[in-house]
Amino acid sequence: MDRLTEETTPPPRVYTASHYSGGDSSECFALIDEKGNINERMRHGYHEPEGEYLRGRLREINRRLWELHCPRQ
Repeated sequence: MDRLTEETTPPPRVYTASHYSGGDSSECFALIDEKGNINERMRHGYHEPEGEYLRGRLREINRRLWELHCPRQ
C-alpha cells in the first residue's frame, strides 16, 4: 500500500460494550455470535427442514438485535 492509503484508511471497527446504545451488551454479543455460527452452518449443505429452521432463527435473532439496538454486523 502507498503511504497516502495507509494514512487515510480507517482501522477496522471493534465493538465493545460502550458502543451499545441500549439493551444488554452481553445478550448482543451472544446473539451476534449465534448469528455467525448459523451463517457458517448455512455455507455448508443442509436439508430443507434444517434450512427453514436456520432461516427462522436468523429472523428471530435479527429482530432481537434490532430491539436491543445492537450494532449492525
